[in-house]
Amino acid sequence: MNIQIELPEKPEQLTTYNDEYLAFLWHLAQHNPAPLEDEKAGQIVEYIGREIISRWLKNIPPALWNHQGKHHYWNILQQNGKWLPVNGDENKRQWQPNPPVDTINSKP
Repeated sequence: MNIQIELPEKPEQLTTYNDEYLAFLWHLAQHNPAPLEDEKAGQIVEYIGREIISRWLKNIPPALWNHQGKHHYWNILQQNGKWLPVNGDENKRQWQPNPPVDTINSKP
């Protein structure tokens, strides 16, 4: 028995399919017996993959706070001292630098 299934040729069609069908098309396109040099076969796999990725990213909140401009300076502050509570008050803090390092008399 030989079954033939047609893959959509236009990327605009992919937006109309539900996620389950799109996943089915992805697997189908990956198992397409067309040779690797078949341009259309490669293009449809790329279109399907990009539609899947764009849907996935649409539902993923962006990482806005992983790296910030102030992280560099905050890291330097943390390496060189501490913000200590004033009279035990956690809401009121004062900068306490680390003691100077004696580089002349220190042992390796």
